[in-house]
Amino acid sequence: MNLPPHKRPDETSSLPFGYSQKLLESILNAGNDYICVKDRKGCFVYINEMDASLYNAKPQDMIGKTVEPWMGKAVFEEWYRKDMAVFNSGRKQHFEPYSRTGKDGITRWFDTIKIPFADKQDGQDFLLVIHRDITKIKEAELERNLLREQVLVNEKITSLNAELVKQTTRLEAANKELETFGYSVSHDLRAPLRHIEGYVDLLRGEISSLSEKGGQYLKVISDSAKQMGVLIDGLLAFSRMGRAALNPCWIETDALVAQAREELSRDAAGRSIEWKIETLPKVYADKTLFKQVWVNLLDNAIKYTRNRDKAVISIGCKEAGDEFEFFVKDNGAGFDMQYAAKLFGIFQRLHFKEEFEGTGIGLANIQRIIARHGGRTRAEGEVNVGATFYFTLPKASPK
Repeated sequence: MNLPPHKRPDETSSLPFGYSQKLLESILNAGNDYICVKDRKGCFVYINEMDASLYNAKPQDMIGKTVEPWMGKAVFEEWYRKDMAVFNSGRKQHFEPYSRTGKDGITRWFDTIKIPFADKQDGQDFLLVIHRDITKIKEAELERNLLREQVLVNEKITSLNAELVKQTTRLEAANKELETFGYSVSHDLRAPLRHIEGYVDLLRGEISSLSEKGGQYLKVISDSAKQMGVLIDGLLAFSRMGRAALNPCWIETDALVAQAREELSRDAAGRSIEWKIETLPKVYADKTLFKQVWVNLLDNAIKYTRNRDKAVISIGCKEAGDEFEFFVKDNGAGFDMQYAAKLFGIFQRLHFKEEFEGTGIGLANIQRIIARHGGRTRAEGEVNVGATFYFTLPKASPK
């Protein structure tokens, strides 16, 4: 096919070069490419219908204008710098694919070629810009990359899960061995303690006349053996706490606290204690273990307010996100906050046993019970002012 001879277009033509305007525009509008021609000022001297649609405009409305009215000054200046770089290079340039959101709100990916050329009739320089829509190709590429990354992530998760299973199995085995060891040792220690206490009693019967100092020695031996028995009982209780199966149900906390107070009423007999108890929410927990938490906390509060003329013990709860946070507050002996981390450790005590009896097991048991229910424990205190113990429980039952 022979193209018509080169000629200047009439004054109404939007093309700065020859050939039939109608033929060229038909060719440029027939494909799926976004095509425009700009002069050195960045003004459109031609733009096809596809490219104009990105600006939500008609081609004839854009001729002789820059992109500034549609895209703003900042975009125009950025694009103009890039166009001038191609003008100055004097050669075709292929740009990396980039995304662009049109006035229709759709984001497309384009592969772009810019070609500088001159109109030989009048010597003006122009820039031919061809955008090829590669959105489907890019989306497919992005999807492949995403799938590839997902495969790698899944492989990593599988590997981590396998390692976690191994670690969990080893940890469970170690815990079982530790609990078995503690249980066995505790039982094995009982026999020699019984022998010590028994022979102390026999020795008292055999010795008709024992000096006061000798009697004190035997008493120290007997008391020490009994204290060791109490510690062994505490260790066994702590060991059982880790093995006991949870049987959760909905619990009326108010009723459970009342039961705990009733059990401890003998320890509080004759004391002046003001109880400040808020209405407490229902919780989903193991009733036996949850009751043990309240018994231990209230027992602590009663014990450590012993030296107060009037003890004040407050019990309450507040909502914290998807948890309930319970507290037991007293005006007793309190403690130094620098040692707060030791409170929930097994056999850890911040007061001499001559001041307040106990084994240091109660708070360790509380922490273990609450942890098994998915909660946390903490404490605040001040010496000779009082202490507050907090624990959290999830609001809803596990699914």
